[in-house]
Amino acid sequence: MIKKPIAERKKWPRYFLYAALGLLLLAGILYVIYCQQINSEFGHNEKYFGEQFDEIYALNHVDEDLLEPLLKQGRAALRFIGTKEQCSQYGVMSRWCVDTQYFPEAHTVKSGLDCITAKLNGKSGYMWVAYWQKVTDENGELVCASGTEDERILARWKLEKIDGKWTATSSDEAP
Repeated sequence: MIKKPIAERKKWPRYFLYAALGLLLLAGILYVIYCQQINSEFGHNEKYFGEQFDEIYALNHVDEDLLEPLLKQGRAALRFIGTKEQCSQYGVMSRWCVDTQYFPEAHTVKSGLDCITAKLNGKSGYMWVAYWQKVTDENGELVCASGTEDERILARWKLEKIDGKWTATSSDEAP
Protein backbone atom coordinates (compact mmCIF):
# COMPACT_ATOMS: atom_id res chain seq x y z
CA MET A 1 0.00 0.00 0.00
CA ILE A 2 1.30 3.32 -1.03
CA LYS A 3 0.98 6.09 1.48
CA LYS A 4 0.10 9.49 0.25
CA PRO A 5 2.19 12.24 1.68
CA ILE A 6 0.27 14.39 4.15
CA ALA A 7 -0.14 17.85 2.76
CA GLU A 8 1.65 20.44 4.80
CA ARG A 9 -0.47 23.26 6.11
CA LYS A 10 0.19 26.62 4.62
CA LYS A 11 1.91 28.87 7.13
CA TRP A 12 1.20 32.24 5.53
CA PRO A 13 -2.38 32.63 6.99
CA ARG A 14 -0.96 32.18 10.48
CA TYR A 15 1.78 34.77 9.85
CA PHE A 16 -0.77 37.15 8.39
CA LEU A 17 -2.92 36.80 11.53
CA TYR A 18 0.08 37.46 13.82
CA ALA A 19 1.05 40.52 11.80
CA ALA A 20 -2.50 41.91 11.92
CA LEU A 21 -2.73 41.37 15.69
CA GLY A 22 0.68 43.01 16.16
CA LEU A 23 -0.37 46.06 14.17
CA LEU A 24 -3.60 46.38 16.16
CA LEU A 25 -1.67 46.15 19.42
CA LEU A 26 0.81 48.80 18.24
CA ALA A 27 -2.03 51.11 17.13
CA GLY A 28 -3.73 50.70 20.52
CA ILE A 29 -0.55 51.51 22.43
CA LEU A 30 0.13 54.61 20.30
CA TYR A 31 -3.46 55.78 20.76
CA VAL A 32 -3.24 55.46 24.56
CA ILE A 33 0.07 57.33 24.62
CA TYR A 34 -1.37 60.11 22.45
CA CYS A 35 -4.52 60.45 24.60
CA GLN A 36 -2.45 60.47 27.78
CA GLN A 37 -0.32 63.29 26.37
CA ILE A 38 -3.42 65.37 25.56
CA ASN A 39 -4.94 64.71 29.00
CA SER A 40 -1.74 65.63 30.81
CA GLU A 41 -1.47 68.86 28.83
CA PHE A 42 -5.09 70.03 29.05
CA GLY A 43 -7.12 67.68 31.23
CA HIS A 44 -6.32 68.71 34.80
CA ASN A 45 -4.49 71.95 34.27
CA GLU A 46 -6.16 74.71 36.31
CA LYS A 47 -5.80 77.15 33.44
CA TYR A 48 -7.88 75.06 31.06
CA PHE A 49 -11.52 74.22 31.42
CA GLY A 50 -11.64 70.55 30.43
CA GLU A 51 -13.30 69.42 33.65
CA GLN A 52 -14.62 72.65 35.14
CA PHE A 53 -18.18 71.45 35.57
CA ASP A 54 -17.10 68.34 37.49
CA GLU A 55 -15.08 70.56 39.78
CA ILE A 56 -17.86 73.10 40.23
CA TYR A 57 -20.46 70.55 41.23
CA ALA A 58 -18.07 68.62 43.49
CA LEU A 59 -17.21 71.63 45.66
CA ASN A 60 -18.76 72.60 48.96
CA HIS A 61 -20.63 75.83 49.33
CA VAL A 62 -18.71 78.24 51.54
CA ASP A 63 -20.26 80.85 53.80
CA GLU A 64 -20.99 83.70 51.39
CA ASP A 65 -20.35 86.35 54.06
CA LEU A 66 -16.73 85.22 54.09
CA LEU A 67 -16.34 86.00 50.38
CA GLU A 68 -18.67 89.00 50.15
CA PRO A 69 -15.82 91.57 50.26
CA LEU A 70 -14.23 89.86 47.23
CA LEU A 71 -17.53 89.83 45.37
CA LYS A 72 -18.07 93.53 46.16
CA GLN A 73 -14.62 94.30 44.79
CA GLY A 74 -15.34 92.26 41.65
CA ARG A 75 -18.69 93.99 41.10
CA ALA A 76 -17.06 97.40 41.57
CA ALA A 77 -14.31 96.50 39.07
CA LEU A 78 -16.90 95.44 36.49
CA ARG A 79 -18.67 98.81 36.81
CA PHE A 80 -15.56 101.01 36.95
CA ILE A 81 -14.67 103.35 34.07
CA GLY A 82 -11.28 105.07 34.27
CA THR A 83 -7.64 105.19 33.26
CA LYS A 84 -5.29 102.24 33.51
CA GLU A 85 -3.72 103.75 36.64
CA GLN A 86 -7.12 104.16 38.28
CA CYS A 87 -8.09 100.61 37.34
CA SER A 88 -4.97 99.20 39.03
CA GLN A 89 -6.59 99.72 42.45
CA TYR A 90 -8.62 96.55 41.75
CA GLY A 91 -5.56 94.32 41.45
CA VAL A 92 -6.20 91.11 39.51
CA MET A 93 -9.76 92.26 38.82
CA SER A 94 -8.56 95.39 36.99
CA ARG A 95 -8.81 93.40 33.76
CA TRP A 96 -12.59 93.86 33.99
CA CYS A 97 -12.48 97.64 34.39
CA VAL A 98 -13.33 99.76 31.35
CA ASP A 99 -10.12 101.53 30.34
CA THR A 100 -10.87 104.95 28.82
CA GLN A 101 -7.72 104.68 26.71
CA TYR A 102 -9.38 101.90 24.70
CA PHE A 103 -13.02 102.94 25.13
CA PRO A 104 -13.09 106.76 25.46
CA GLU A 105 -16.80 106.84 24.57
CA ALA A 106 -17.74 104.56 27.51
CA HIS A 107 -20.36 106.22 29.70
CA THR A 108 -22.44 103.58 31.50
CA VAL A 109 -21.76 100.01 32.60
CA LYS A 110 -24.34 97.38 33.49
CA SER A 111 -22.94 94.17 34.92
CA GLY A 112 -23.53 91.20 37.13
CA LEU A 113 -21.29 88.90 39.16
CA ASP A 114 -22.32 85.86 41.19
CA CYS A 115 -20.37 83.29 43.15
CA ILE A 116 -21.19 79.79 41.99
CA THR A 117 -19.11 77.92 44.54
CA ALA A 118 -15.81 78.09 46.38
CA LYS A 119 -13.30 75.90 48.14
CA LEU A 120 -11.06 77.27 50.87
CA ASN A 121 -8.25 75.35 52.57
CA GLY A 122 -6.60 77.28 55.37
CA LYS A 123 -4.75 80.06 53.56
CA SER A 124 -5.55 79.25 49.95
CA GLY A 125 -8.41 78.21 47.76
CA TYR A 126 -10.41 79.15 44.71
CA MET A 127 -13.81 80.41 43.75
CA TRP A 128 -15.92 79.97 40.62
CA VAL A 129 -17.82 83.08 39.54
CA ALA A 130 -20.10 83.89 36.62
CA TYR A 131 -20.23 87.43 35.26
CA TRP A 132 -21.45 89.62 32.42
CA GLN A 133 -20.73 93.22 31.45
CA LYS A 134 -22.33 95.66 29.01
CA VAL A 135 -20.76 99.07 28.29
CA THR A 136 -22.73 101.80 26.50
CA ASP A 137 -22.05 105.38 25.38
CA GLU A 138 -24.05 108.54 26.22
CA ASN A 139 -26.67 107.63 23.60
CA GLY A 140 -27.17 104.12 24.96
CA GLU A 141 -25.32 102.53 22.03
CA LEU A 142 -23.30 99.42 22.82
CA VAL A 143 -19.55 100.06 23.11
CA CYS A 144 -18.44 96.59 24.24
CA ALA A 145 -19.78 93.60 26.13
CA SER A 146 -18.69 90.39 27.81
CA GLY A 147 -21.35 87.73 28.01
CA THR A 148 -25.02 88.51 28.65
CA GLU A 149 -27.38 88.18 31.59
CA ASP A 150 -28.47 84.81 30.18
CA GLU A 151 -25.06 83.62 28.99
CA ARG A 152 -22.58 84.58 31.67
CA ILE A 153 -18.85 83.98 31.52
CA LEU A 154 -17.28 81.51 33.94
CA ALA A 155 -14.11 82.54 35.73
CA ARG A 156 -12.02 80.78 38.35
CA TRP A 157 -10.34 82.99 40.91
CA LYS A 158 -7.34 81.67 42.79
CA LEU A 159 -7.54 82.94 46.37
CA GLU A 160 -5.01 83.49 49.14
CA LYS A 161 -5.50 84.71 52.68
CA ILE A 162 -3.25 87.73 53.10
CA ASP A 163 -3.24 89.58 56.44
CA GLY A 164 -6.41 87.74 57.47
CA LYS A 165 -8.31 88.82 54.34
CA TRP A 166 -9.16 86.69 51.29
CA THR A 167 -7.58 88.13 48.13
CA ALA A 168 -7.86 87.07 44.49
CA THR A 169 -4.35 86.43 43.15
CA SER A 170 -5.28 85.26 39.64
CA SER A 171 -8.29 84.84 37.40
CA ASP A 172 -8.63 82.31 34.60
CA GLU A 173 -11.36 82.17 32.00
CA ALA A 174 -12.13 79.91 29.09
CA PRO A 175 -9.94 80.91 26.15
